[in-house]
Amino acid sequence: MSKRFASVLLIGAAFSGSLLLSAAQAADRDFCRNYAEAALRQSRAAHEHGRCHEAIRDDASRWSTDFRVHMDWCRTARIEDADREREARKHTLDECARR
Repeated sequence: MSKRFASVLLIGAAFSGSLLLSAAQAADRDFCRNYAEAALRQSRAAHEHGRCHEAIRDDASRWSTDFRVHMDWCRTARIEDADREREARKHTLDECARR
């Protein structure tokens, strides 16, 4: 086997392994459905709260009222990232309530 062919196989194997690792870490459909439903509740609360309009304007996708936006994002995210995003929305809502 040539060194070049062996290198191509090694790179291919590494790439395939990283795809499998990414897929293993991605959130599943049930988790994402719950995530998207919670995101919608938080987004609606922010839109109803007059003091949150600046936060909504600054990060429109975070505060989207479209279920599919949150679901699609979650399906490509790691659970840890989705949890951080949910906490970021919670933190912003808490800040809006304090103003």
